[in-house]
Amino acid sequence: MPKPTTKRTTAKVEPVWLSPSTGAAYSDCSTKTFYSLLNEGLRHVRMPSGRIRVKKEWIDEFFESLEADRGQALDAAVDDMVRAFGIGGKSR
Repeated sequence: MPKPTTKRTTAKVEPVWLSPSTGAAYSDCSTKTFYSLLNEGLRHVRMPSGRIRVKKEWIDEFFESLEADRGQALDAAVDDMVRAFGIGGKSR
């Protein structure tokens, strides 16, 4: 009698914690840039071994916060330039 075969399926599990190199790939930037983001405030944990780990959600939140900050800064800069050049006032 033939031996029954067992079919194994391996489910691909998405990692919850990303290394800096995986986080860089997820962020579409270089590893060097990703380390700069960590220094600029990207939330992360450091394991007892010294290895750094980041959650995808933290990366997304960090980038979303940059968009809001830069948008406000750009608006303020444009407003300052408009005031400095007297643009937008009543024509004479």
